[in-house]
Amino acid sequence: MKPGDLFYTCPRASVFHGTSIDADLRTRGVSSLVMTGISTTGVVLSSVAWASDADYDVRLVQDCCYDPDQDAHEALFRSRFGGRVQVV
Repeated sequence: MKPGDLFYTCPRASVFHGTSIDADLRTRGVSSLVMTGISTTGVVLSSVAWASDADYDVRLVQDCCYDPDQDAHEALFRSRFGGRVQVV
């Protein structure tokens, strides 16, 4: 980590729940997010839904996401998470 980097402990599946990430991003003028993660059907889905509902422009990197339930993982990406994200 470098000086000024932020670190969060996330108590729930969504990285936004119970953290100051949204406020910190908005303070910095961030409106677009590039997201990746483990547990596509849990952490990624919850975080993408929250970010989309908060009007962030979300790009999700498919090759950098994983879930042990491969069928559910692929279904989420086929649907572009219900049209909430741009898959890259």
